[in-house]
Amino acid sequence: MTFKITELYVYPIKSLGGISLQTSKLTPKGLEYDRRWLLTDSNGQFITQRNMPSLVFFKTALAQNGIVVSHKNSDKDLFVPARSADAKDRRMKVVIWDDVVNAVVESEEINDWFSKLMGFEVYLVFIPDGERRVVHNHPDAEINFPDAAPYLFLSQTALDYLNGQLEQKIPINRFRANVIFEGGSPHIEDNWQTFKIGEAEFEAIKNCGRCQVITTNQETAEVGKEPLRTLATYRKEGQRILFGRYFKLKGKQHFEVKIGDEVEVLGS
Repeated sequence: MTFKITELYVYPIKSLGGISLQTSKLTPKGLEYDRRWLLTDSNGQFITQRNMPSLVFFKTALAQNGIVVSHKNSDKDLFVPARSADAKDRRMKVVIWDDVVNAVVESEEINDWFSKLMGFEVYLVFIPDGERRVVHNHPDAEINFPDAAPYLFLSQTALDYLNGQLEQKIPINRFRANVIFEGGSPHIEDNWQTFKIGEAEFEAIKNCGRCQVITTNQETAEVGKEPLRTLATYRKEGQRILFGRYFKLKGKQHFEVKIGDEVEVLGS
């Protein structure tokens, strides 16, 4: 059976707007720039759409050697450089789920821009080289700031099946996946253990348990009950509602990936 990549997405700042790409670089920590940055409050607690749906109004775009962030209430866009840590950089301990990360704080100018738009003091941070955050039960897999794993794959057939159950169809951006592919039956990725895209080999971590973020309209910040309510009728396993599957890239090499690439399943 043939599977083909149809969409690629990267989310440079966790819980902010994503970017649709034609091509990207596969790295051991995820797609290049994916979840590289994170917003925290003054206590180092990470901020997401779970508690602030209005984060959808921040949009991101790739730029040379960094990213550009925009907001509907700002007439000035913000450039955030992709850089290595400097000895003079401020550090702060950031709590993301059960992990504590010694992160690098971005410049005062960058933090002021976000703080003014959000109405309280926030900091934009990134994980410096040498600071390791790893996937639980997979110590060989390093990550930046995703919830659980470097890569989230989702089948288009799963979304099509779900939309067939809903009165109002929802777009793929509700699920914040990295790679969308076509082919096979709905949720066929649930059983994938290993697969290849070109020379890049992936290994399964676990299926993705969903939270209320998927009920947030990514354009208006309106929070509803769907699609979580409908998914609970046929995708609930224990206390989790599953949609999509997490994977890690085997090895430390970097590879290019593009829309149209084939996915070769090795084990399921």
